[in-house]
Amino acid sequence: MQRTRQRLGLQQIKLLRSQQIPPRVGYTDDLVAANSAVAANTAKTGITTDQASAITANTAKVGYTDDLVAANSAVAANTAKTGITTDQASAITANTAKDWLHR
Repeated sequence: MQRTRQRLGLQQIKLLRSQQIPPRVGYTDDLVAANSAVAANTAKTGITTDQASAITANTAKVGYTDDLVAANSAVAANTAKTGITTDQASAITANTAKDWLHR
């Protein structure tokens, strides 16, 4: 049902209320069958050549190449890390000093 931008008059509102049309809930078989997008999707069978090629290419993958790893920014950022921060060292020292057995 298409909404209009005009304001309904009081008489129109009363008329609509008096008709007591129940709201639509869900879909009927007729509504679904009349929907062209549903019909087009239902008619689909199989996959395209491009989809089959993509599946084959992805199935053949067994790991990461050096080039893929080198091109990954997260790997590069992690590889650049050396040592620990002062805060990390302090936390290690504080945890090491705890007397865990006598709590």
